[in-house]
Amino acid sequence: MTDPNGTSVLPEHAAALEMYLHGQVAVAELRQQKMPGAPWPSDDNPMLAYLLHAAKDRFESGPEAGDLRGALVWLAAHAWFEGALDRSADIAAAAATTVLTTARRPPPQPG
Repeated sequence: MTDPNGTSVLPEHAAALEMYLHGQVAVAELRQQKMPGAPWPSDDNPMLAYLLHAAKDRFESGPEAGDLRGALVWLAAHAWFEGALDRSADIAAAAATTVLTTARRPPPQPG
């Protein structure tokens, strides 16, 4: 099995990954988009820079010192969380714009 980006998946992860992806068919096309671009951050994103620096520090001298897997899990979990927050902020902004636009429309005239 390969992941949506064409990378080989280890046999011990294949079944769980296949079930996970099957449960997200509604967003499968997003995984095919080129990076960077929504929903992925650009290389100069300040939160991405912070998370990369923090993960490096954690690996070099922090709680995960010398534990590459621990530092990578910390980075992945925090990046995933920040990605969800970023997407939620976009949705909230779009909803606020829709509410404002709708509020400015004149009421429908009886016809």
